[in-house]
Amino acid sequence: MLAQSAEGAHAPYAARLGAGALAEAIQSPDWTPLLNAYARCVRITRPLQERFTLRPDDLAVAEERALLEELTQAEAVKDGSVETFIASLRRLEPSITRLFDAVLIMDEDAAVRENRLALLQRVAGLASGVVDLSVLEGF
Repeated sequence: MLAQSAEGAHAPYAARLGAGALAEAIQSPDWTPLLNAYARCVRITRPLQERFTLRPDDLAVAEERALLEELTQAEAVKDGSVETFIASLRRLEPSITRLFDAVLIMDEDAAVRENRLALLQRVAGLASGVVDLSVLEGF
């Protein structure tokens, strides 16, 4: 199921609305960079066996802190709707892109690397219970 409300598969009307919102988002001119930014976070964290704990006080690079700020706002408004997820993704995309441009996620320092991975795991988790973008072409 592409779109699923936070209540789960027992809400076909919500799923239909979500699918419509996703279809609309896919047609927007900014869809490719949105999907690419989000997919980078998912692809780098998906094979990890461990869930890392984010240590916000240890984020030393401005781009890390900027992404955390946007992510915190996105988590605060998460309501299980595709529309809210897409709006959050639109706000997150520039910060995700800047982070990947500025730092090497897989830093040699294990503590830095794990903290960055924890940040990306949280970004990847935004879609949980809302939408599965991994089935889309280009993911």
